[in-house]
Amino acid sequence: MRERTAGDRVRVAIAGTIYAKRALVRRFLEDDGFAVVAEAKDPDGLFSALRSEEPDAVVLDDDIADWDVEEIRQSSPHVKIILFTSAVAGEPDVPGADGYLQKGVGLGALTALLRELLAEPIAPILPPAPPVRFPNGAAHERRVVLRLAALVAALVLVATGALALVGQAPTGEEGTRALPTIQPTLPPEATRNALDQAIADLHDLRAALRDGRYAQASALAQALLLDRRRALAVGFSVSELDRAISSTLQPLMAILGPGILATLQSILGDLLPAIPQPPPLTGGGGIVLPETGAAG
Repeated sequence: MRERTAGDRVRVAIAGTIYAKRALVRRFLEDDGFAVVAEAKDPDGLFSALRSEEPDAVVLDDDIADWDVEEIRQSSPHVKIILFTSAVAGEPDVPGADGYLQKGVGLGALTALLRELLAEPIAPILPPAPPVRFPNGAAHERRVVLRLAALVAALVLVATGALALVGQAPTGEEGTRALPTIQPTLPPEATRNALDQAIADLHDLRAALRDGRYAQASALAQALLLDRRRALAVGFSVSELDRAISSTLQPLMAILGPGILATLQSILGDLLPAIPQPPPLTGGGGIVLPETGAAG
């Protein structure tokens, strides 16, 4: 059993048959500070991950009907088990898990439940260090006093200069002192990455569509939408991103099949460029059959 210490990231394994779901959950958990150490598409893959990676928690999807929670407990007694279920609330179809989430509640509830089940260990309180004894106590104390006096004198000089600058501050037309202008600060680098990540998702989505990797394209479309929402949440304008989505995907609309187009439409909605319609079939006017000639 792996021991967690203060500051360790929670290690999570994800299991479910649908790649797009696993990819979306992985992206959301990693963005929220969790470490996704394994993915599995069947029970055998999950038990292998439990043995090799020793996760702190597993997130299961009930699309695998034969989950045996007790067998998971026997394989890894310390692990916390969370099950996404479509059953009626309060009536889990797979009993024995540590937590249940109704499908459709949103992934924010998943991170909250993980933090509740796996509260971070408290760092041990260390006893205070013994006092340090200095040789030649009187001489040392005299040096400390001199240094403190020099520090106080420096602080007085700095404060005097600051007051002089304030006294010389420019005044407005009515004689009131004009306050300095405070420039707004840019969002921190961590939040700026939301917009950059959305653009990277768009480029990866285009490559996946061109290569025919439609399952991965579905997951990337969901990640693109999620990162766009994150960028909006921290105050960025997404108008340029929306135009980039339209111009990047427009050339692909005519060559994609109806199945993947319907999937992209359900995920991206109005962000997806218009799907070109085939030209309407015309009647027989103007068509001259060989045997009739042009007469008539």
